[in-house]
Amino acid sequence: MYLHIGADYVVPMEEIIFIIDAALGRTSAVTKDFITKTKNEKQIVDLTSDDPKSYVITKEKIFYSPISSSTLQRRGEVIKEIKRYSVY
Repeated sequence: MYLHIGADYVVPMEEIIFIIDAALGRTSAVTKDFITKTKNEKQIVDLTSDDPKSYVITKEKIFYSPISSSTLQRRGEVIKEIKRYSVY
């Protein structure tokens, strides 16, 4: 299954490692260092036209998402429920 993370972009659920609230990410020294290092390695995909609301960390890249981490979490939970009850 796929998770829509903003700007008509979807990511396979199995590739998502974690999702960080951007406001919390900006206050953590460890997260800031991680984001800076990744930015220097050109592994960031910015889906926002403004400040990101969340960072979606995958196996290959970090996505700056305009969608809040709580909304992405709810979407992921809905997808898991659909998959759980799917007969296909």
